[in-house]
Amino acid sequence: MSSKYDDLFYLTFKDCYPCWPLIGSAFAFGCIAIVGLVTNASVIYITFKTKALRGTANYLLALTSTFEILHQLGHFLFVYTAFSGINFIDYRLSVQIGTFFLFGLFGTNLSIFFTGFDRFFCVFLPTSYKCIKLRPYLAKIGLICALISTFVTVLFHIGAESMPDVKITGTIGDLLKGSAGTFYIKFGLTTNALTIVMYIATGILVRKKSAAQNVNSNANAFNKRIFRSLFLIVSVNVGGYFVVAVFLTFVAPKMDPIPIATSNGPILYATSSTHRKAFHLHFPFVFKHIGVSSSSPTVMPMTVGNIFKEYATPGNILKEYATPIMRGVPSVRQRTAAGGMPEKLFFK
Repeated sequence: MSSKYDDLFYLTFKDCYPCWPLIGSAFAFGCIAIVGLVTNASVIYITFKTKALRGTANYLLALTSTFEILHQLGHFLFVYTAFSGINFIDYRLSVQIGTFFLFGLFGTNLSIFFTGFDRFFCVFLPTSYKCIKLRPYLAKIGLICALISTFVTVLFHIGAESMPDVKITGTIGDLLKGSAGTFYIKFGLTTNALTIVMYIATGILVRKKSAAQNVNSNANAFNKRIFRSLFLIVSVNVGGYFVVAVFLTFVAPKMDPIPIATSNGPILYATSSTHRKAFHLHFPFVFKHIGVSSSSPTVMPMTVGNIFKEYATPGNILKEYATPIMRGVPSVRQRTAAGGMPEKLFFK
């Protein structure tokens, strides 16, 4: 929070206990983090336990959930400083403690980008996409995410050595300081912009491929639903993370950034029938106690802050509708009858 000890915020609250503004904020952060940890962990669990979810896009969503778990664990440093009465901690020490938290934050941005790339690849080069080998493909993406995230995390460690007098409350936003913090903001701006471009390009390709076919009215209706969903995804991205990145880059470069954590589980439950069935299959005791039936249509609230990350792939939409939206690609019924189309071409 403060760059020097004369910082007004630091002087006001450094000896204050209980400091209710910090405790209240930390409590909110902690509660949200717990929900995120549980739901993201559930996404990882059902992905590896459910055969219908063993496609590239689902594995990439699970990778995003893994990075988010690391990121969300970082909120408990703030919970500790606030509830213990310490209130402030050395920035250098907090970066050392938060190594894995920062690693997860950066990895989240990259995994979302590669999820968008995967969907674009699927639509733009469907023949080549069918030929990919799942494990090497995912291993390369995971390695790229890990290497870049490690590099950026090291930048924060280097920067922290030059700020020995800085005191912060321990929030993730407080960690994003100095030249490394500026680099991350620009990094987030770039990856979000490229992801938006890929989603738009994917939508255009899907529409062109669909228009080139003689499809029935039902397929046209399904495609309209697809484009509405694509429009929603891109709009929320532009209205959420991308706008925040633009603001922090060009409007308020001296302000602390506001990272937004995500929880993949609720949105995947609300928007994906396959995920919903998997959740009910593996966590029946939860839904039994809350009185939700697996056959009941469920609508979960979607916030502007998290819908893009939580459902960030046109593949999520494509897999919900068994229609031949791409030239030469059969529907699920046709594919099943033929018995020859590789499952990994589809999100299911």
